[in-house]
Amino acid sequence: MHNAGMIYGYARVSTDAQDFTSQVAELKAAGCATIFREKFGGVTADRPQLKKLMAKLSAGDVVVIPAVAASPATRPTFW
Repeated sequence: MHNAGMIYGYARVSTDAQDFTSQVAELKAAGCATIFREKFGGVTADRPQLKKLMAKLSAGDVVVIPAVAASPATRPTFW
């Protein structure tokens, strides 16, 4: 018998000025039963909520992470 597993979501924003509203809406629409949220700026490997998510995973589980568009300030400029 195939275990359908859980559908987990992971939402991340990088500044206090940003919120999770659109990402959480996407994750709920994708059927995520549990959503882990994290606010971190910069590059860091220390993501406590991501670690919690990874620890919960079992065979057959699915993780959904919304695509986040880069802001114009972070997009490369080509001349």
